[in-house]
Amino acid sequence: MLLCISLIVAHHDRPPFSDRSSLTGHCGHGWKEFRIRAQLKHETLEAWIEEEWLIPSKVGDETMFSDADLARAQLIQDLKDDLGVNDEGVGVILNLVDRYMACEGR
Repeated sequence: MLLCISLIVAHHDRPPFSDRSSLTGHCGHGWKEFRIRAQLKHETLEAWIEEEWLIPSKVGDETMFSDADLARAQLIQDLKDDLGVNDEGVGVILNLVDRYMACEGR
């Protein structure tokens, strides 16, 4: 889990959580490829996007995910599966990670 946090924090050019919808750089994984690499069910990925735990970029009509999104998905899985963090707790932790990243980027 610490590796996932380190990977997310290492992406200083990634906008804070509330501003990530405008992210256009560092995208390289389409919907299907991302689901396979992250080992996520379609419904799970949709729910995480709805919760804004993941905010993919739009490139034309295609939804794209970055390597940081992949690391973030692994962090979410670790929090939920390994540590038993509930959905509300995941949201709080991701918000804290994003705030830390925003402070590091200043």
